[in-house]
Amino acid sequence: MIETNGAHSEWFWKLEFPDAYRWLFDIEASISIHEPAQDEILLYYDILTASLYIERTDIENLNYSLFDINGRLLEANQMQSDYLNFSNLRPGIYFVTLTRDGFAITQKIIILNDE
Repeated sequence: MIETNGAHSEWFWKLEFPDAYRWLFDIEASISIHEPAQDEILLYYDILTASLYIERTDIENLNYSLFDINGRLLEANQMQSDYLNFSNLRPGIYFVTLTRDGFAITQKIIILNDE
């Protein structure tokens, strides 16, 4: 039922959006979320050199995937050094996802025109 003030009743949330209902109304649900400690990996993107630098982590077993703005996978490989250079890409917006042991972190990168 939608009330005239725009608020939805609790049963509406439970029926239409069960995950949101549990988050909003279930007081027994745990409020902690297990997320990878992103402070273990620091990413620095240098827009002038089109390089993504990875710090404070061992690159062993660290994989990367490069996606274009439409979500198409352009490249995927294991990290060989502590940076990735994207100067060979055409100008545009891309996303790099680093993965290891089931955890992932994504960084948006912007390639500028050389002119």
